[in-house]
Amino acid sequence: MSITVNKSTDTTDVVYDLASENGPKKEFIVAASGLNEAQRLLVEHTLKPNGSKGTDVHRFVFSKGDIDDTTGAFTLGSVEVTLRIPRATAFIDMVVKDLIK
Repeated sequence: MSITVNKSTDTTDVVYDLASENGPKKEFIVAASGLNEAQRLLVEHTLKPNGSKGTDVHRFVFSKGDIDDTTGAFTLGSVEVTLRIPRATAFIDMVVKDLIK
């Protein structure tokens, strides 16, 4: 399993390959990035049981590590996107109608 992230420039897209899976969590890595500049994507879904009220949460964390050639210090940058989708019929209907316009 892999996820491809399209870049807005003309450079090569980034392909994340599945590295591990633990229940609702999946971790993907860019195989070509190597250990010194590791690129990872963590995908986690927290879903409410069918028929229940509440909010489903979908979390995506993109991170990239880098080792400074001079000092050998490791730094890690990341960006996290969290989508919270209410389990409300009216909300789901609205979203679906907007998507199929």
